[in-house]
Amino acid sequence: MNIILLDKNETNSDGSAKIDGRRFLHISKVLKSKIGDSIRIGVIDGLCGTGTISEICDNSIIFKTEFSKAAPSPLPITLLLALPRPKAFRRTLETAVTMGVKRIFVLNSSNVEKSYWDSPFLTPEALRERMLLGLEQAGDTIIPQLTLCRSFETLINDNLKDIIKDSTAVIAGPSEVNESQPKPNGQITLCVGPDRGFTAYEQKRFIESGFVQYSLGSRTLRVEQAVPALIGRLSAE
Repeated sequence: MNIILLDKNETNSDGSAKIDGRRFLHISKVLKSKIGDSIRIGVIDGLCGTGTISEICDNSIIFKTEFSKAAPSPLPITLLLALPRPKAFRRTLETAVTMGVKRIFVLNSSNVEKSYWDSPFLTPEALRERMLLGLEQAGDTIIPQLTLCRSFETLINDNLKDIIKDSTAVIAGPSEVNESQPKPNGQITLCVGPDRGFTAYEQKRFIESGFVQYSLGSRTLRVEQAVPALIGRLSAE
């Protein structure tokens, strides 16, 4: 936890804030902080700053707050991700958030198991918790825009044009890398399929919508491996 995140309603008009739960345990047990110590803090969807501990109670900590810094800059990448196995999705989502992706669309595919959409990991509360973990790791405060797209056809026919507007749209998959492969710059829309890949029909629909093929090479990676590798490569080009 590289930043302590506060809800807006946890900050008081006098500049103080009180926290408990796992944040309290992290400060008291992991950081072993004392009265007078300063901690990096931030308001969710707001500024970053410093919290100076003024009181340590049995189950809570009170500190004086000062907010003066903007959150880290986001990556210019929109992620379209076919829903992987729920546990893999949790890890992939947290990683993408940590790396600075601020627009994420989770989509369906014929190769996505229907049962995945019923996972308790996809409740609003579980998704928010996982994204907050990513922000805490990165020292960020801005929660990404996350959209669940259960209908592939609705995404393609009604939403995709607006999603990829003013960006270079690439669809990733294993293949031999060649010199003609696009080198995106500016805003990028990255589409990653499920572990079994998109069907030929789904690939065709993306290509018809303006996507171009992009590859890291001939090795077949799991989604949770491919996503950070692709984000890292595209953000460096």
